[in-house]
Amino acid sequence: MRILLLLIFLSSCTAQYHLRKYQNKGGICGRIDTIRVTKYDTINHRYYYKDSLILVNDRVIPMTRQEVRYEYKLKRDTIHLKETHIKYLYKQQKSEQKAEVKKQRAKASPFTLLFILLIIISVIVISFKFSK
Repeated sequence: MRILLLLIFLSSCTAQYHLRKYQNKGGICGRIDTIRVTKYDTINHRYYYKDSLILVNDRVIPMTRQEVRYEYKLKRDTIHLKETHIKYLYKQQKSEQKAEVKKQRAKASPFTLLFILLIIISVIVISFKFSK
């Protein structure tokens, strides 16, 4: 019985193993950062510096598989919405441009109509002259 407990205890995972596994999955342990504090001594009229250590709390918890999938779907759907919105705007601008072109075509100037009428009349007159 003691040998069995000893084998289980010796073959179990160490804390370093679990820490390495956590870091491989993207986890970051808290780091210690050094900042320099400037103080002014009013008696001696001097500045002096003091280094202090602070614990920066920037731990990142790795995302689970479901969270990664949800984030991917969210990005994909956002991109899809933007694409459909752009397509809609493009179609709307295209229809507006077509409407403008139709309006411009409908507004034929009277001078062009007069010019076309004169050409038709001259063709008819010339054809009657040469037919005799």
